[in-house]
Amino acid sequence: MQGEYETANASHIEFVTDPFPETTDGERRLSDAMDSITAVVATLRERARPNQTVWVPATDLVSQGVTAARPEVQVQADANPSSNPQVTGAIRLDRLQHFFESFATQTSRVRTMFGANLGAGSAMIDTAAATYKRSTGKNASPQLKGLLNVIRNYVIDSRRVHAYPKAMAKILMRTDFATAFKLLPEARTISRKLWVKIVAEASNEQNLDRPMLVIAPRGLNETVDQYKARAKDHLTLRKWLHDIHGGTDTMTSANYPRQDTRADMESMGSLGSRTETVTATSKKGKQITYAAPIMEIRTLMRPLPLNFLKPFALDVFGNIRRLNQSRTAPAMRTTHLDVVNPPAVAAVAVA
Repeated sequence: MQGEYETANASHIEFVTDPFPETTDGERRLSDAMDSITAVVATLRERARPNQTVWVPATDLVSQGVTAARPEVQVQADANPSSNPQVTGAIRLDRLQHFFESFATQTSRVRTMFGANLGAGSAMIDTAAATYKRSTGKNASPQLKGLLNVIRNYVIDSRRVHAYPKAMAKILMRTDFATAFKLLPEARTISRKLWVKIVAEASNEQNLDRPMLVIAPRGLNETVDQYKARAKDHLTLRKWLHDIHGGTDTMTSANYPRQDTRADMESMGSLGSRTETVTATSKKGKQITYAAPIMEIRTLMRPLPLNFLKPFALDVFGNIRRLNQSRTAPAMRTTHLDVVNPPAVAAVAVA
């Protein structure tokens, strides 16, 4: 348990868990962790009093597997707590296309769980894939289509001004894009020109020479001249895509060209070349391993009522596990969420 913004005088509470392996035991540990978090929040709810501000010592909350990053702080009681969940995990590139398409073809409950605003963009992905085939005579791999789904969301959202860089990312790549690109079967053969062209087509992008990142002024402490100097962004969309093809993701704190903006990049590509190994079973029973990029899903259902937290987490975990381990692309499910929020009332309570 920690503050979402550790340098601030006050902050929302953030619970950060250890990673959970995609196994039955991992699911059990996730369930236990959700019980612990729910117990802490339930205590804050119980301590709340009408028309009063009640502060609870963090030391009163550290139990059942929860520790406090700063035991000296006080936490405000809340009679109506809710959560804004985010999930970090590895997903196989060849399953990402199916992951995105699920939101266009399945129930509103699934779309709401993972973020209805993700959008599949399947028509534009198909256009880009057709261009690839015309140029090479080969079908675009599922991995290439999957990566195009992620990168197109960066490109589309980069057209807007953001308060901070990672706000542009609905699916935030923690593994950098250069590493994800190297995982493509096409990585050694696709030309830089063709790579840029198909990303532009997948994103319906007309201006490759615009700034990739424009962020708003840093509050009242930044002068207009300071903002203009910092906002004079020398990383264009074209340059970023060229760099990915060449082996470097420049949209990261390690590689961003403007030194005074690198700290703002936070977790974008912060894991560098790190991936996770996931295992699936073939039709013949053979174990097949995949190097899967790590990403952060930032569009999950919110605000999430306290009694939804555990079933929601178990459903997200189960869906990602099936994406990685199933022989064929699986249907997305809301099995646990359906228990606490039956489909018959979904239109009122969830959608």
